[in-house]
Amino acid sequence: MSTALAPTGVELRVECLLLASEGRPFTDAAIELAAELAGPEHAFVHVLSIARVHGTAFGLPNPGLLPTRSEWADQREQVAAAVKKLKRRGLKADGKVLGSRKAAAQISDHAVKLG
Repeated sequence: MSTALAPTGVELRVECLLLASEGRPFTDAAIELAAELAGPEHAFVHVLSIARVHGTAFGLPNPGLLPTRSEWADQREQVAAAVKKLKRRGLKADGKVLGSRKAAAQISDHAVKLG
């Protein structure tokens, strides 16, 4: 499979793909690109969203700064919707929601764990 992301004449083979967000909803374009990158071999797609932890109070964790139940639920719904759209395309996918103050670092760490 060659895509616009791969140089001309180079075949891009993906076995595992991470579709991640720092809390924003997954767009149809992002899901379409993930499906395209998964290719005819149907790479496994991991969907990850970060529920924002808003910091610390006086250097200590504070429950008032953690995501609320509705924020967790919103993130889980977004991930479930993305997984459902990917599965409708015949792809294997799973999803996860993590909480973090540093979304980019958490996404990067998760990508390293997935290999």
